[in-house]
Amino acid sequence: MKKGKIAVGIIIVYCAMVFGIYLGKTGFFGTAFHVTGAKMEEVSDTVDITVGENLSFTSDTDTDILSRHSLPSLERMEKGDQDQYVNNLQVIKKVELLGVGKRDFLYPEIRMSDIEKRVNVSNEGYNIGGNKVVFQGTTSEELQQVINDNPNNIVDIVTDRIELHETISIPGNTIINGNGVKFTGNGIHYGFICENVSNIYINDICIEGNIDYGIYFVDCNDISVTSCKINGLLQKPICIIGTANGISVCNNEMNNNQAGGLYIAGNVSNGIIESNNIKNNGGTSNWMAGIVLTNVLSNDKRNIWETFDDAHHFPYKENLYAQLDCPHEIIVRDNRVMYNNASGIYSDGAFLCYILNNTVYQNDKEGICLDYGTIGFYLKENVFKGNGRRIRQTDEDLRMDFVLDAGRMEDGSAKSKLPGVSLDNTAYNILENNVVSNNYGGGIKMVRTTVRTLIMENIVKDNNMGQNDIFHFFGIEIGAAVADVESTDMDFTPDYENIICRNSINGNHYSGVFVGEECYVNDIFDNVIMEPQMFAVESISYKFNSIVNNISNAGIRNEQQ
Repeated sequence: MKKGKIAVGIIIVYCAMVFGIYLGKTGFFGTAFHVTGAKMEEVSDTVDITVGENLSFTSDTDTDILSRHSLPSLERMEKGDQDQYVNNLQVIKKVELLGVGKRDFLYPEIRMSDIEKRVNVSNEGYNIGGNKVVFQGTTSEELQQVINDNPNNIVDIVTDRIELHETISIPGNTIINGNGVKFTGNGIHYGFICENVSNIYINDICIEGNIDYGIYFVDCNDISVTSCKINGLLQKPICIIGTANGISVCNNEMNNNQAGGLYIAGNVSNGIIESNNIKNNGGTSNWMAGIVLTNVLSNDKRNIWETFDDAHHFPYKENLYAQLDCPHEIIVRDNRVMYNNASGIYSDGAFLCYILNNTVYQNDKEGICLDYGTIGFYLKENVFKGNGRRIRQTDEDLRMDFVLDAGRMEDGSAKSKLPGVSLDNTAYNILENNVVSNNYGGGIKMVRTTVRTLIMENIVKDNNMGQNDIFHFFGIEIGAAVADVESTDMDFTPDYENIICRNSINGNHYSGVFVGEECYVNDIFDNVIMEPQMFAVESISYKFNSIVNNISNAGIRNEQQ
């Protein structure tokens, strides 16, 4: 198709796309429309539209997300192909071991509402009914004594500054109203520690100084940290470790810490992480991101790095699916995660989490990375912009990420860039109505072994900012990356059964959508793809992938034909 020529038939396609019209029969998870093995011809200037039955479109959240948008089923391979390509993947085994029903992934609004209700019930426990104890001291020893002498009470701090000479241990059923008090210390491992307790509320305190960790929770339920400023620490500001149910981390500032921001590890569930500013934190390991959700849990829960290598870059994992103590059912909403040396948000095996309306900007690695068996995430109305430049990474950092040999650009940044959104060994995720723009190493990149993911109605713009003499990058990539080193803790297969539809993919991309070798039964339809350097859709897979009804002023490369 010639550039700039969009015939009347194409405009009709666009109108059909806008109103969610799609052809087919209702399947188990939605609306199926093709049979494995069908062939697709290059898009012509005029496309016939056949309107079928069952053209219902609804915003009813009681309807699964595929049916309400008249989308095809996620499971589209014939059974023999599913057994060959999908069912033996570690991430699919993990779905089965967790006992999570596949329909749980397709009703995100209902799941979020349930989490909100459970967290609100937990918050009611903070009304402990105790007396208010006014604290006017200036040392941690004095504060610890008041806390110990007044169980089940509210400690109201009215002094301006407290010197931390030792870690403050908080018992259950304790509310601390800091009123802006500043805690400073030198050589302290933890500012506050809470272990095997419930009903902890910490509000409006500041922590800074030569301290490793600000507030450290181990196996605690019904905990809340609000309106706190925890900046400039040697490790992390807030850690929630072990088994925890009912967490709220809201309206906090976590800046300039040396090993990332908020860290959640283990079987942590029913949580809301909301309206936090997480900026300028150091450390380049994935587990030093602005927000980390990980299933890596040390035997010594007071030492999060016990299972990592000396540089804290990689933990030891035997496989992906046996680690089932994962963060889950957590809402991450309205946060500003910016200028961190690692990723903005990193999920290492979490499941059923909801990432909503966050601004994720100029983090040196990915904006968000869904990794190592992340399942059932719902990303909606986030902005992922300017991430993945890798200008703050040392040579050792790049070596640990296997990209040092690619070299650096004239500005000192690595030639190997990273995308705004990365998915690797994941399944059943939904990305809807996000803005992914001006990232350096691509927009949305499914690195490998990403299956049954829906990428719908996103704005994807100018994500080839880091193009150089070695690498170029795409708007959306359906990938098949090979292993950097031999490993048993994840799979290295192409991507299967993903749906890429109704996205606006514009501006500076090498190609709008790229399909890697051996990727199979991915559906790419109803996208508007404008001004790529080469192709609207570039598929180098010889296996079947459906590429239909896309609008573009560029051509299509499809090696399957």
